[in-house]
Amino acid sequence: MKKELLFTAATVTIAAVAVAPQIQVQASSADTPPGFYNISTKKYTSMNLFQLLSTQEKISLLLHNDTYVLVGTNVLQAKHLLFSTDATINRSIIPLYSFETINNIDLSVIANTTLASKVINIKSLNKTTVEVTFSETINSLSSLYFAIEGLNVVQTSTKNTDNKTVILTTALQQDGREYIVRLNNTIIGKFKTIPSAPTSITLLHPVQAQVGKSITLKADIGQKTAGIPITFNIDAPTGSSNKDIIVEILTNAEGIAQYTYTQESLGRDLITVYLTNSLMIQDLGAIYWVTE
Repeated sequence: MKKELLFTAATVTIAAVAVAPQIQVQASSADTPPGFYNISTKKYTSMNLFQLLSTQEKISLLLHNDTYVLVGTNVLQAKHLLFSTDATINRSIIPLYSFETINNIDLSVIANTTLASKVINIKSLNKTTVEVTFSETINSLSSLYFAIEGLNVVQTSTKNTDNKTVILTTALQQDGREYIVRLNNTIIGKFKTIPSAPTSITLLHPVQAQVGKSITLKADIGQKTAGIPITFNIDAPTGSSNKDIIVEILTNAEGIAQYTYTQESLGRDLITVYLTNSLMIQDLGAIYWVTE
C-alpha cells in the first residue's frame, strides 16, 4: 500500500527513493523547519538537501534508528516511511511538543546549529571559482571541509569583504555542468557553471530579400550556450521609408539568436550583430530589398 501523510495546510513534497513513499508535509514553524533530524548525532537535513542525496544516502538516512522526520508539528521515526502501512504511520506520529519533552531535546536548536542549513547561496563566479554564502559569520574555516562531486577543490578561503562567504578555488569546471557541493560530507546545495564568454559571432542572412516578405537573420556565437544577449542593429538607407531597427535577442540552446523582419521599400539594409555586453565582438552584413 502506498504510504502517504496528508495535511490540510500548504504542502511541500519530498521525493524519496523508489522503495520509499512520497510524503506531503505541512511547513512547520519558522523556529523548527521541516526535515530529517538525527537526535543522536544532532544532525539536521532539510527537505531540499534530502532531494540531492543519492539513493543509497537516502536509504541510510531513513533506516537510522535515531532519524526522525518533522511533519508539520508532528514527528515520525523515519524508517516508518519505508516499511509501515498508512495505519501504522498514523499511530506512530508524535506531537512535536511531546517528542521534545520525552527525549529532552529541542529540534530547533539542532536545525539552527547545523551549518549546512545556514547556506543561503552557492554560485559559480568563473570557471575556477565558487562562492558559498552563509547566513552567519564563519569563525573557523579550518574546521570546514568542502568537496564538490566530480571536481577538485584546490583552495578554500574566506572572502576579504565578507566573512560570511567562503571562496572555493577549483579545477576547471565544465561548461553548463551542474555540481553538488558538500560540507563536512553533508550536501549543502548545488551550482551550475557559468559558460565561457563567447569570443566570436557570425551573421547568417540572405543577400537579397523581397519587399513585403519576412526574412530571418541569425547570429551564431559558435558555442551551445543559451541566454547570451545579442543585439541586431539594422540600418536602413537615409531618407528611405524603411525603418531602422535595434533589438536584443537571447541565444537559444544552440547558441543562435534569430530575428525576423521585413521592409516595405527598395533599398539596402546594413546589418550589424554584436554581443550586447561586448561591442567589439561583432559581424557585419547587408541585405538588398528588391521586387520580383
